[in-house]
Amino acid sequence: EQNTLSFTPSNWEMEQPVTVSAAADGNTSPETVTLTHSASGGDYNTVSQELEVRVTDAAASLVLSSTTLKVDEAGSATYMVKLATKPT
Repeated sequence: EQNTLSFTPSNWEMEQPVTVSAAADGNTSPETVTLTHSASGGDYNTVSQELEVRVTDAAASLVLSSTTLKVDEAGSATYMVKLATKPT
């Protein structure tokens, strides 16, 4: 797990990926957290930026393979249905 990004004169304009993970907490209430990014060194000693992250809970729902379905007269069509989360 990395919590530091390093920018240098040779890579200063290159984007660096940041991965945010959320643990399952067993409740159905969404949570919001704020991630604060700060920089140090050179002209960046007082620079910071925040990112708000909303964690949505895996509520019971259905996932359909299609949101619309076309069926010709005297014909048939198939779509798939699955559960969005593991049942308890």
